[in-house]
Amino acid sequence: MLDQGLNQPNELDGSLSGSRKLRIQPNPFNERTTVFYTLDRGGRTQLLANSSDGRDLRVLQEANLEAGSYQFEWNTAALAPGMYYVTLLLDGQPVVKRAVKVDR
Repeated sequence: MLDQGLNQPNELDGSLSGSRKLRIQPNPFNERTTVFYTLDRGGRTQLLANSSDGRDLRVLQEANLEAGSYQFEWNTAALAPGMYYVTLLLDGQPVVKRAVKVDR
C-alpha cells in the first residue's frame, strides 16, 4: 500500500518537485522514532534537529551520501515533550518536517 503523504509536497519542504522525501515514523512518538529519507542525488547530507523556536539541538547525522534511501534511529529520551523540526540538508538545500514528542 502506498503512503499517500509520502508523495505530497509539503509547505515546509522547500521543493514542490517532491524529489527529496523526508518522513518520521512514528510521529507523534515517545522515546524513539525513525527518520526515513530519500536522496535523488548524492552529496553532502546533514540531518538536523531543532526546537520549535528554531534553536539548533544537534546534528543527528552528517555524511557524503550517494542517491538512495536511508534511515536514522532517533533516541529522544533526553528531550522534553513538545514540537521539534527535523531538517534534511542536501548540499545546503533544506527539507523540513515537524516531529512531535509526547508523554507516555
